[in-house]
Amino acid sequence: MVLPQTGPESFEIAEDIATHKLTYDLTVDSMKSMKKLVDSSGIDSELVLDGYCVTLGDEDDIPAWQYYIDSARQAGMPLELWDRQKTEQKLGTRLYAGAVYDPNGGQVHPLKLVQSLKKATEDAGVAIFEFSAVSRITEGEKIVLDVGPHRITARAIVLATNAYTSKLGYFNHRIIPFHVQCGATPPLSEKQLAELNWRSRLPFFDDKDALYHVVLTRDRRLVVGGRSAEYFIGNDLRYGGNLAEIDAIMRREMYRIFPSLQGVPFERVWNGPICMTFDGVEAVGVTGEYKNIFYGLGYNGHGINTAFMFGSVIAAMYNREDHDWENTAYYNHVPPLTPPDPYKWLGVQTALKYYKWKSRG
Repeated sequence: MVLPQTGPESFEIAEDIATHKLTYDLTVDSMKSMKKLVDSSGIDSELVLDGYCVTLGDEDDIPAWQYYIDSARQAGMPLELWDRQKTEQKLGTRLYAGAVYDPNGGQVHPLKLVQSLKKATEDAGVAIFEFSAVSRITEGEKIVLDVGPHRITARAIVLATNAYTSKLGYFNHRIIPFHVQCGATPPLSEKQLAELNWRSRLPFFDDKDALYHVVLTRDRRLVVGGRSAEYFIGNDLRYGGNLAEIDAIMRREMYRIFPSLQGVPFERVWNGPICMTFDGVEAVGVTGEYKNIFYGLGYNGHGINTAFMFGSVIAAMYNREDHDWENTAYYNHVPPLTPPDPYKWLGVQTALKYYKWKSRG
């Protein structure tokens, strides 16, 4: 999914309404810039920006959502609150009490997005060296990077490695690599697709803390992800969970949302690490004694869009130019410290159990 807003401002006025509207506008503009760039590459990334939904599970929550949407609309954000009937008509499921529709957002094929961005980058004259793992960074007025048997010097570097960043000693106690999973069905038949009655094909996620997200791809695969997030002690990036168990959990939810798919398996279930921060705020800024180590990380589930936007923020910082992101509360943000393991692990496990309990049903 491609989403506007940052984590803290996602359907919540975290600072003030002016900041809320500004972060919305900047991230919406970022999606449009992304669309223009990937289209120029000639590679179809399946980037579709015709909106998305947040589905609402509890009728009692509708008044609070209505209050928020009224405030957002007064500020100029084009959100809509759908009732149960319209939600079923648009999404094909009777599970939800309603939905919030945002026309700014959508979905993309992530691998094709990477391929199109890579081509656009090379077309602009940038050389990309793959399979060039950096094993050590030595700071100074000129930064020295050990890359295999080679040493590279640079005036500045960008840490854009998200959940992997701590393995080079940066933000070790400030980021939390969470392992999350997705499952994709085989291509659905025309009959199965018709039975779904998912007329809008809008991607959606639910309003729980431990949420599910659901996407229908162009080749008619249903992709389900969420609810299970796992942290392994020591910021371990190796997955130590049970994908078969996760497969069963996600299929149960898929059958709840779309009963007509009962018995349809996942063709593939996979895991990958995302990067969370203790305060839920995405981080972009510059650090180091010589202010030549730039960073963009900790996207808290909003990375496809905010990672792209932070490229422009970092470029402005490097060139000492103004950027509208400076007018938010999140400019040059440093994630707060987290306790070391095993205390971090204990705290994360407690939080995850609480979110699952709160999101039950």
